Order: sequence, then C-alpha cells, then structure tokens
Amino acid sequence: MRRSRAPLALMELTVMLLVFALAAALCLQAFVASSRQAARSQARDNAVRRAQTAAETLKAVGGTETEAEASAAERLGGQVEQGVWYILYDADWNQVERDGTYRLEALPGPLGGVESTEHLAQVRLQVLEEGADEDKPLCTLTVAWQKEVGGDD
Repeated sequence: MRRSRAPLALMELTVMLLVFALAAALCLQAFVASSRQAARSQARDNAVRRAQTAAETLKAVGGTETEAEASAAERLGGQVEQGVWYILYDADWNQVERDGTYRLEALPGPLGGVESTEHLAQVRLQVLEEGADEDKPLCTLTVAWQKEVGGDD
C-alpha cells in the first residue's frame, strides 16, 4: 500500500507561508521606517526654510540684537518673552499663537565663542519640535551682521 504525500505537501506549503509572512513583516518594517525618516526630513527642510527667512529679516532690519528682534517680530509676527523672540507653527507649518508643534526662537548673545562687539550683532536661530529633546533642534542657524556705525561729521 502506498502512503499519501498530502502531509508532506501540506508541510511544504506551511513553511512557504511562514517564509512569505516573515518577508512581508520585514518589508513592512522597512516601509514604516522610511516613512518616518521622510517625515523627519520634510520637517527639517521646513525648519531650515523658516530659519533662513528669519535670518534674512534680522539682517535686513539691522541694528542691535534687541532692535533687530523687535523689528523682525513686527514683520514676521511671533512673540517676545523674557528677551527671546519666538514664532510657533502647527504641524502643517502654519503660524499659530499658541499650542504649536514647532517653535522658532532667536537667542541673542555670544555665540560660537565669539562675543558680540560694538560693531557686530549676533543671534542664534533654532527650530525645536515641541516634546522632542531640546538638545537636538531640527535646525540651528547663527546670524551675524554689522551694526550701523556713525560717521565722523
């Protein structure tokens, strides 16, 4: 009497299904990781764009750090709190008054080991993601400009 090969075929199909399920799980994990990385890169690109706009505005208005921040706040919006000018953005990078997802802030003072001088003003712009590690901003940009110097008349 011959034995049926059905149990062997069934075992072979089961092994193939397990291999397929494992490969599908790995592909899904890679897809989720790449999607997360793409979202982070897009947020970083938007952060750089906002910081560059703020930097160009600060340099255009000139003056001291405090004067530049006040003028930039007037032009770009945002708020000044405890000497720090900041702008809040929602998840779609629309400017909001409160409960923002992202925060662009301008920090005056000595930066990169170089003191502001009588003729040089400096501000560090950084964009932070709310709830994320404050030591790792999405973008940091140091802006320096020459203050206007009065001529000898």
